[in-house]
Parts: sequence; C-alpha cells; structure tokens
Amino acid sequence: MKVTFLLPARGLVPTGGYKVVLEYANKMVADNIDVTLIYPFDLKRNKILAEGWLGKLRLCKKALTKTLKKQYSVNAWFKLDSRVREKVVPYLHHWFIPDADVVFATAWETAEWVNTFPDRKGKKFYLVQHYEDWYGTDKEAVDATWKMPLNKVVIATWLQEYAESLGQPSVLIRNGLNFKDYYIETPIATRPRHHVSMLYHDLEIKGSVYGIRALEQVKKEIPELEVTLFGTFEKPDWIPEWMAYHYVPKNLRDIYNSSSIFISASIEEGWGLPRAEAMQCGCAVVLTATGGHLDYGTQGVDCIFTPVRDVDAMANAITDLIRNDDKRIAIAKAGNQTVQQFTWESAYGRIKEYMQQA
Repeated sequence: MKVTFLLPARGLVPTGGYKVVLEYANKMVADNIDVTLIYPFDLKRNKILAEGWLGKLRLCKKALTKTLKKQYSVNAWFKLDSRVREKVVPYLHHWFIPDADVVFATAWETAEWVNTFPDRKGKKFYLVQHYEDWYGTDKEAVDATWKMPLNKVVIATWLQEYAESLGQPSVLIRNGLNFKDYYIETPIATRPRHHVSMLYHDLEIKGSVYGIRALEQVKKEIPELEVTLFGTFEKPDWIPEWMAYHYVPKNLRDIYNSSSIFISASIEEGWGLPRAEAMQCGCAVVLTATGGHLDYGTQGVDCIFTPVRDVDAMANAITDLIRNDDKRIAIAKAGNQTVQQFTWESAYGRIKEYMQQA
C-alpha cells in the first residue's frame, strides 16, 4: 500500500497537528506501508491558479532551492523513520503528487486540492484535527471542505458533532500518545507545589493572554509562584519578566516533570496534545471547558475545568491546587491513569482498518 499525506507547510517547528501525522507515518512504514509526506511551498489554491506561468515557475524554483538545501525536514524536532519519504513541492497540483492507494488532506486548504485529484492519486481522506477558522479564515470556505466527498477522520467528539451538523459522516479516532518520550520521572508528591507551566501561542483561540493574566493574579496571592512558559514563538515583551520562557524547548519532558500544575486557557482546542503530555508526566491540569479539553476527563477527579475567558475562575483553581497538595496529587495521579488509554497502537489499528474499508 502507498499512502500520501499533504501537510500545509514545511513543519520546521513543533506543532501538535504535525506530531499526529508523523506518528501515523512512522507506524505505517513500520507496517510495510510506503509513505510520502508532501510539503508545499505555497498553499492557497485560488491565488496559485490565478498566477501566470511566470509566477508558477518562481514557486518551482523556490521549492527546488529548499529541496537542494534540505530546508524542509521535520527531523530537527521529531524522530521520523528514515523510510518515510519527504518531498517539497511548489504547490499541491496533482502533477507534483505521487500516485498512491490513499491520499490524506491534513488541513482545510489541502482538502481543496485533494478534492480535485484524479483517482490514481488514491482514495481521498481528510484528517480533521480542528475547526480551522483562525487568522481571519473564511468559515464558508472551511465548511465547504467539510462537505466535500472525502473520507473524514476526526480526533474529537466535538468535531464529529460539527460534521454531523453539516450532514457529513465521519469516523472518530482519538489520538495516540508517545509514552517513550513523555512519562513521570519526578515523583508527583515531591514536586514544588507552586510551580506551574503553560504553552504560549500567539493564536487568539489558544487563550494565552487569559492564562497569563490568571497566573499574575495567583502571583499576588502566592508570591513564591514559579511559572514556566514554552512555545514556538519568541517571547513577547508584554509577558512578565518573572515568568521563565523556553523557545522551542528540547527538554519538554523536563519542563512537565518539574511542574506540579499545567494550565491551558484555550478558547478553542482540537484535542489538547500538550495537556495530554502534561498528564503523562504527572501534572495536575487546569483547563478551559472547551472543545477537545472536554473530550476526556472528569471534573474534580482527573482535571479541573474552568469557563472560557474566566480569568478569576482559572486563578482560583490554580490557587486551590497549590494550597491543597493532597488534591493536587490525587488529580495528577488520576490524570496520569486516564491518558494511559490513548495508545498509538489502538489509533493506528483503527485508521488502517478505515483506509482498507473505505
């Protein structure tokens, strides 16, 4: 079997969505499936189709330059199996895509291209990890891709419910987790109770501003509070100096293991991979009650949910866990048990079955 994944860009920095695709790629080649990852230099279909031949040739030259300089691989941050092929293309016209048995769109703009492919490019699938209406994206354009005759795989219940609202069938396959890289090293009970970590992201829907405001409130109540932020964006000037910041960290497991509490203040969340990684590593998690956050976990048992954009509620929840160490330890231990169910063996088995049956 030959499988092609169309990524929306070259993936030079870590993202949860890319991790999921790359884990599937590794599992497939280990199962003797031929896998190719496609990285387009440009993505926007309408703009590219409107370009003249000169503009298209410029894109070809740029893609070739990146290929020759090997400025495209995800290997800088992910252990990709050497049997997985990687290919940079100018754009996602079927001319540049290998013939295969299965082809996956992995973002709404890649779905626009896949929908136009001839049958020889493979059975058409659409891996949906979020509702991608960020950065001012036209929701009608996104919805149009959900309505295309593609075999849809969604990773969370709320995404399946949205597909149903559009009259579209989908298969729910929750993500697996990497238990080789994320696990408890520092015993939960021995961690400093006042150490909190959070992913910073500049997307408004990630709610970083609300999380930081909540942490500032906690600092007023608990002066010994320590905060570690991490992300793939340079640290903005407005983040307080007393908050440590790790840019594209290579020690993410260490960050989780040094934290007693992990928070996510997302307004929307596809599934919440950092939240799951933190639970794998023994953090008690405080989360907004949204999207993928709600897909697993029980309030007060293995996580704490607070209303979206409610800075006071999140600050109070963090403060409560810091001041009630037994509660923090119990939630962290229960959360660690909860995430054990999400294995890549299970996720891969289900997606392989779906590819064969579709």
